[in-house]
Amino acid sequence: GTGLGSVWLWEYLKPKPTITPPIPKPTPSPTVTDSPTATPELTPTPSFRNFTINLPNNQAMPMIAVQGGTFTIGSSESIGYDDNGQPPTQITVSNFYLSQYEVTNAQWFALMGDYEGGKGSNYSSDVPKTFKEGFTTLSDEYKGNNQPIVVVSWNDAKEYCRRLSQATGKQCRLPTEAEWEYAAKGGNQSRGYTYAGSNNLDEVGWYYRYDGNSGISVTHPVGQKKPNELGFYDMSGNVWEWCEDNYHSTYNGIPQDGSAWNVGGETNQKVVRGGSHINGKDSSRTTNRLRIVADYHVSNLGFRVMFSLFS
Repeated sequence: GTGLGSVWLWEYLKPKPTITPPIPKPTPSPTVTDSPTATPELTPTPSFRNFTINLPNNQAMPMIAVQGGTFTIGSSESIGYDDNGQPPTQITVSNFYLSQYEVTNAQWFALMGDYEGGKGSNYSSDVPKTFKEGFTTLSDEYKGNNQPIVVVSWNDAKEYCRRLSQATGKQCRLPTEAEWEYAAKGGNQSRGYTYAGSNNLDEVGWYYRYDGNSGISVTHPVGQKKPNELGFYDMSGNVWEWCEDNYHSTYNGIPQDGSAWNVGGETNQKVVRGGSHINGKDSSRTTNRLRIVADYHVSNLGFRVMFSLFS
C-alpha cells in the first residue's frame, strides 16, 4: 500500500495552449478514499503527452511532457553569477516530465502533512533549524495556497519526491541542472530568450533588487506571468529552484546525456536555478546558477518535480 490512505488517479489531459487558473482543477474531480491499503490507480499513457497528478485535498499538479533534444548549456557571457556557467557545452537530454509550476504550499502540505524535517547545519538567528520552524515563523504573506513552498532544504525536497514516488509507483526526483536549463530555455521550441519565455523579464518573472517588479519582498502565486515556449511558469524569478546535482565550478566534465552530475564537485553544495523575487535581473537568466548547502532553509528557495519516461 501507499501508506497515505488515498487512491491516486493519474489523468492524461490533452495539451492546451494555456492553463488557467494557476492551479487548474482536473476533470473529472479526483477520487480519494480512506483505504490505508489503496495503491495508485494508473491509466496507461497512449503517447508522450501532458498529464495531471491528483493529490489529496483536491490539489492538481500538472506535468508537462518535454521532448528531449540537444542544446548548449551555459553561456559565453560573463554577467554576475553567470561567470561559473562556462564553458558552454553541448548536452543531449532524453524525454522527461516536469511540473508546470513550482510546488505550492497546498501541494506540499497535501503530501507532507505535519512534516518537520531534519535540522540544518548552518542555522542561526536568521536561518531556521528545520522546515517546520522556518515555515511557522514566516509571515502569513508567504502562506497562500498557490504561493510556492519555501524554506525547504534540498533534503526536504528530496523527501517530497520520495513520498510522491511511493504514492504513484513512479520514480520522481528533482530535475538535473541540464534538464532544468533545457526546459527553461524552451526545449526544442526555444526562441533563444534571455529569460524563461521572453527577453523582457517583466513579462515572465518576479524579481527585485533596485529595478524590480516584485514590490513587496514575498513570494507571488504561481502562474501569474506569461509561460515560456513549453508552457512552464516562473522559471525566471519568484523563487530559486533546487536541482539534483552537486555544484561544480565549471561545466568541464558534465555528463553529456543530461544526467545528474553527482560525482565530484562540492558534495554538500547543490545547484539552484532561476533567481527569485528578491534578486535582480541577472539572477533570473536561464543560464544563471548558484550553489546552496543541501540542508539550508531560506524564504526564497523552492523546487519543482520531475519524472522520467514511464515503462
